[in-house]
Amino acid sequence: MIIRPSNHYSAHHAHIYFDTETVESARDLCETAGQVLKIAVRRVHTRLVGPHPHWSCQLSFDMSRFDEVIK
Repeated sequence: MIIRPSNHYSAHHAHIYFDTETVESARDLCETAGQVLKIAVRRVHTRLVGPHPHWSCQLSFDMSRFDEVIK
């Protein structure tokens, strides 16, 4: 059984991970997600940042967008 995340907080974010071979696809995915889901797309990091084990981009959204983003 899959346990879905819960919508308990006013703000949420998700990370898209990628590498040198998938960076352009990741850029396209993040841009499309931002436009279609009407959420904030943060910087595309092409280096390791913070605790993240891969290059990443953060998608930010509030609780009103949670159910649509986390499908």
